[in-house]
Amino acid sequence: MSQQEIYRTLSKQLALPVFFRPWWLDMMSTNWDAIVIKEKEEVVAVWPYAFEQKMGFQLLRNPLLTPYLGPQFFLPQKEKAFGRWNQEDRIYQQFWQQLPQWDFFEVMCLPGYNNFLPFHQKGFNHTQRITYHIDLTATEDVMLQGMKSSQRNHIKQAAQDLKVMEGTAYLKEFCLHHQQTFQRKDKRYLYSEPFLTKLIQTSMEENSGLMLTALHDDGSFAASVFTVYDHDTMYLLLSSFNAQKLHNGAVSLLIFEAIKKAKSLGLKTFDFEGSMDVGIEGFFRSFGGQRVPYLCCTQYNSRLWKWKRSLLG
Repeated sequence: MSQQEIYRTLSKQLALPVFFRPWWLDMMSTNWDAIVIKEKEEVVAVWPYAFEQKMGFQLLRNPLLTPYLGPQFFLPQKEKAFGRWNQEDRIYQQFWQQLPQWDFFEVMCLPGYNNFLPFHQKGFNHTQRITYHIDLTATEDVMLQGMKSSQRNHIKQAAQDLKVMEGTAYLKEFCLHHQQTFQRKDKRYLYSEPFLTKLIQTSMEENSGLMLTALHDDGSFAASVFTVYDHDTMYLLLSSFNAQKLHNGAVSLLIFEAIKKAKSLGLKTFDFEGSMDVGIEGFFRSFGGQRVPYLCCTQYNSRLWKWKRSLLG
């Protein structure tokens, strides 16, 4: 069996984040593989990765709409920290031996994972990015009180003005307004309606997706959000709003409804799936979550690709 086939089989037994699951990787990348490390017949670590050939360069990086990937460990808790680091060092040596050659490698790890040393020793540059986490063990009132007052007021007003629907009945409107947001910002649009439709429908079929839509009194589309979730975390992935009939609290209300849904499912954390953009980061911050760092590690083995990327993006 290939490593990918082994990973597909074992994934059913492992508590993998949603972005690490084979069905997700199948949708997001035409080329992906995985490394599975076993010790004494037990899986101790995995590392799924996507790769692509572009202009003759071999690129390893997180695929589209996959904010987190990289190594995932299944190690027993050690009483002393150095024991854990020793275990990870040993496993990383196997990772480096089995990963394919690359001209460019960028990996954004799961939030809270801060062991950058193996990457540093391999010659990677490493930086921190941030996301915000809501603790779902808190009560609804505590979560509301933790928000910025203006955000809390927007949600309360939107709850009076708008009706919230769950499901895909307004998927076309979601896609239309999502694309228009990019057009207003003069940004290249990376998705298509068939792609987003498949993403949302497949995630829901896998019991890992939630789509919520807010409607005005006349039944017209106000906004939608789409989240994905795994065994303990829900991630805010996409949002869309009607700029022609703007309601300041529509997206905020839907996010809070998603937070409440995640809590009802018994999940532990709501992840805003980070942004370093000033406006977006400020919006996420206003929900009162905990700021959580995550690693972004990058290595260029091709000066030509580094020059191309710095010049053209």
